[in-house]
Amino acid sequence: METLKKEMSDRLKSLQEEFATKHIELKEDSRDDEARIEKIKGNIAGLYNDVLNVSYNQAKAHKGTDEERLQKMVDIYKGFFTKIPAAWEESLQEAKDAGDFEKIYIETEKLKISGKIKDIFDKLAEGNYDR
Repeated sequence: METLKKEMSDRLKSLQEEFATKHIELKEDSRDDEARIEKIKGNIAGLYNDVLNVSYNQAKAHKGTDEERLQKMVDIYKGFFTKIPAAWEESLQEAKDAGDFEKIYIETEKLKISGKIKDIFDKLAEGNYDR
């Protein structure tokens, strides 16, 4: 469980750094709209790192075998990939209904990075860490 948490946390921190670097570069080039998107992506990676810690701590407190705790952590964390994007999906639909192309783009980017993070976690979790 600890190995999976550390590996995922390291990946999320790496994403945050990548987005922060892009944000700075784009700001320096006066590409403020694109820089804003990179900042949002970095914030999302940070959010998923925070809920990774929540998932880990809840699973760690769970009574059971190491394998059961690992599965609990995976289940809790995967649940956030439904809960967190739900508001973005709703906002995306509202933006589509209103014809707000800027908001459509932002909400779509949020959903893309959430999906990318989920894919990373799924691949790591398939590695059967700590089993």
